[in-house]
Amino acid sequence: MSSFKKRRKVPNVIRRSIRQGLGVGFAVFVGYILQEPLEGLTHHAAAQWLQGAKWCAITVIVVAAPVIGKVAQVSLERTLGTIIGGVLGYFAVVINRSITLTDNVIFGPLSSATVAVIGVLVGRALQLEYSAKLFCMTYILVLMGAEAVSDAALVAITRIGGIVLGVMITLVLAVTVFPKSASHEAADAMSAALQGLLRLYSLAWNIDWTE
Repeated sequence: MSSFKKRRKVPNVIRRSIRQGLGVGFAVFVGYILQEPLEGLTHHAAAQWLQGAKWCAITVIVVAAPVIGKVAQVSLERTLGTIIGGVLGYFAVVINRSITLTDNVIFGPLSSATVAVIGVLVGRALQLEYSAKLFCMTYILVLMGAEAVSDAALVAITRIGGIVLGVMITLVLAVTVFPKSASHEAADAMSAALQGLLRLYSLAWNIDWTE
């Protein structure tokens, strides 16, 4: 019981820093450890894989949250937005090339601005703000990362895979490393409130209620 209380007393900032450090370190490790085998197949695939690992590490930083339930909610919403945005970005590249609009100076800004506006409006309407952010971000990553139609699928897979992997890493770390649920958060807040109430009574009546 005492060890449980000690774990709960670990400050949130320490919890988050340890989780974030482990998650980022793991993402970068996986990126570099698999880069060399992929180099033997094709340099382009290895480079795209490393880009996916980079976005995995970035996602670990962005998704971090102190409470398990919050991490689960953020993870689910961001995964949904990532997949939809990546798939839409892939089809945008294919359509753009198929109708011979090779000048991305027009298509890129217009489509990205449209996706950004739609993402905010739909996210607000469905109360999926996290999905909307990743939807727009992944769309732009795929659209601007693919130099040709042949690149679009690889770029989409590595970006979607990297971000989803980052989301899953964050969720696993939240459950296994210094886990803190919403019930623990509420219990800590209640305990702090009761301590404050006791101090208030002590000041008002000059009585040491803690003895």
